[in-house]
Amino acid sequence: MSKLMSNGKKAGEPGVLFETYVDQKRRERKLGRSMDLGKGNRSTAWGQLMEAWVLFDMLGYNYEHHGKNTSVHPVHSYWAGTTDLLQVAVKVGDVKSYEPDNFTKLADVLHEQSVSLFKSEYPVEYWQLVSNACIHGVTRAESILFMPHKKDLEKIRDWMNGPNAPEGPELHRCRFILDSDDEELPYIPDNCEAYKSLETFEFEVPQEDIEALTARVILAEYRLLNPKTQIMLKG
Repeated sequence: MSKLMSNGKKAGEPGVLFETYVDQKRRERKLGRSMDLGKGNRSTAWGQLMEAWVLFDMLGYNYEHHGKNTSVHPVHSYWAGTTDLLQVAVKVGDVKSYEPDNFTKLADVLHEQSVSLFKSEYPVEYWQLVSNACIHGVTRAESILFMPHKKDLEKIRDWMNGPNAPEGPELHRCRFILDSDDEELPYIPDNCEAYKSLETFEFEVPQEDIEALTARVILAEYRLLNPKTQIMLKG
């Protein structure tokens, strides 16, 4: 969604990233499958497992887990997305579990509790939330950032070996956690006071951003169906 919201040199004109993304989606439709092969490294596997851990151990029943369910916009059938978490008719949530460098950068932004700063510094994360809010018909969104304290690493390992461990390929790709020393894994020192293991920022999605993204998605679909036609987005 952040690619669709990229701008060109003229006001209201889609940028290069918009055109590149639309071209990729056009070729995907012709091919009949996604270009994404689902390959992931240790960082990706860690993030997927921590998303499951956060839901299991920290969020309780406030959210439904939708991380494997793709939802379609109720009006625009070509607009779909997958939200990590959903509180029906209230808000969408997205869980990120980054390694220390990216964790601290995003945490510093979330500490400011500023929509404009979050949007400017983390457009990918921001527009993903806005898109899922549009799809699910809510106007609130929550960015959830997680990294465990060092004391919790053994608890996570026990969970991975226990009856409540998540099923699926995520667990297989995360076996390295069982074999790694603590210092090789992302964690917050137990005596750290600057960062919490769960950093959150809940906000009201600006109506103008809902309208702007909706307009860009409609424009993208038009361009997909009419690749030789160039039109300017008004307003």
